[in-house]
Amino acid sequence: MRNRIILLISLLLQIACGQSDKQTEDLQKYELKGNVKSIEYATYKAVEESGRIVAGEELSYEGTKKILFNKKGNVTEIATSEPLPNRFLNTKTTYIYEGDRLVREEYEEYYTDHRPKDKRMSYIYEYDNEGHKSKKKIILPNGSTRDEIIYKYNSKGQLIRTEENIAGEYLVFSEKNYQYDEKGNLIVLGADDKKFNEFFKYNENNQLIEHRTPIISDEYSSDPIPDIKVGERIEYSEYDSKGNLIGKRNTTTKLEDKWIEVSYSRYESDSKGNWVKRIYFQDATPKSVTIRTIEYY
Repeated sequence: MRNRIILLISLLLQIACGQSDKQTEDLQKYELKGNVKSIEYATYKAVEESGRIVAGEELSYEGTKKILFNKKGNVTEIATSEPLPNRFLNTKTTYIYEGDRLVREEYEEYYTDHRPKDKRMSYIYEYDNEGHKSKKKIILPNGSTRDEIIYKYNSKGQLIRTEENIAGEYLVFSEKNYQYDEKGNLIVLGADDKKFNEFFKYNENNQLIEHRTPIISDEYSSDPIPDIKVGERIEYSEYDSKGNLIGKRNTTTKLEDKWIEVSYSRYESDSKGNWVKRIYFQDATPKSVTIRTIEYY
């Protein structure tokens, strides 16, 4: 669940920034400063040694991730490895550009024992006359394409709507609408019915400090009525006087059961202000340590 939240926030940062400043987009997505060549994440189970919290030898369920950037700050490859019982699930995504424009994406997924069958997918991107990303299309096995995502923008070039899975058998249509403040920060994300909107707040430096996400009933098998709000997740981000991320605190509340879960992540940064170590606590108990190795150009 925590991974899903992190991935969602990353996706929002990536989409909301638009196509006008791709370098800022990708670096912001991974909370990076400077001319980064690669970052590698490795998450281990936390252990205590002599009163200190350190990374153990055993990888946590998050496994490892490596991301490569070109000199313009665009992501060119993402590779992940997730530990499973007796094997690993590996993924690799390659991004191909024409100039600064992302034009193609290649994805492959495989287990180390190659069971079940390996999975591969290819996507292409289209752009409008203003240079904004307008469509993401999946390439089908027969060579034809199908619209996967359509992007729509306002007169300021801000993304205001995405329509996903809009064609094809058994695919479900879904939409997202985006609202911004006067500084261009994303403040509301939600579907047309507005029942499950997400809300974002920022500090005076336009850094995200609060993200509110509804908990929907179908996430819990014990909920008899699907698609109603049964709780809320709130993530608070903290920064030091230099603007470096130092902590994230999450509260998860399920209203009916009066249940609340609290987690906290503590960060350490390098000389460029990029975090290189994250200790994750669940209800004050250290659970994992993520080491982020950064290589610069």
